[in-house]
Amino acid sequence: MLGLIIALHVFLCILIIIAVLLQQGQGSDLASIFGGGGGASPIMSGRAAMSLLNKITVACFVLFIGTSLAISILQRRRAEVRPPIPSVPAPTMPSGAPSAPPAAPAPQK
Repeated sequence: MLGLIIALHVFLCILIIIAVLLQQGQGSDLASIFGGGGGASPIMSGRAAMSLLNKITVACFVLFIGTSLAISILQRRRAEVRPPIPSVPAPTMPSGAPSAPPAAPAPQK
């Protein structure tokens, strides 16, 4: 289940990237670079109507947020269900075992 959601999440990431890169920026035509306005009237341009690409981007974004939350919730539940890892005590050296020789002092000049 989690693998399927992660696969959908990655697919949505790629789709959002493509949709955003395909969108035309506001006023990005050649006339707007030089200050010319001679395009569409303000009533019919800009935010008046959402294009299909904008709707696809918004839908992908909403689904992306949903899959992000689903992954987060499933990972938390998975961590709560999994039993804790038993701790293994570190091996200790017996008291009679020889230890490493002390470091010799550095010669002085």
